[in-house]
Amino acid sequence: MGEEAPDSNGGKRRRIGIYERFTERYVNRCLPHILIFPQIKRQEQSALKSLDRVSALRILLAQSAPQLFDRSTMSGHLEVLKRLLQQTEVYELHAGIDLYRQPAKLVDLLEQARGERDAAHCY
Repeated sequence: MGEEAPDSNGGKRRRIGIYERFTERYVNRCLPHILIFPQIKRQEQSALKSLDRVSALRILLAQSAPQLFDRSTMSGHLEVLKRLLQQTEVYELHAGIDLYRQPAKLVDLLEQARGERDAAHCY
């Protein structure tokens, strides 16, 4: 572990080498196939709906603001976002109380959303 150093918010940070610290859990490569944008809602039932890639890109860009203003990393960052959206199914999750009580219900919501998506592509 590295030395503690002050951060810009008046707190302290310490650099940790993740690979060195957690060698048994290290994964060399991860290829995501599903991208979910969650929103916590005050509703009883959760809902998962397919999201188009343009809307997903808007969300990702909004979350990437600092990287987009750095010319040295901008093109690489945009390429990563492009590849991410090309390889994933994209969903928007409105997480309700039911999902809070039973997190495993997300699997059912995902299966249902995939079925609806596949049915829409058949026509």
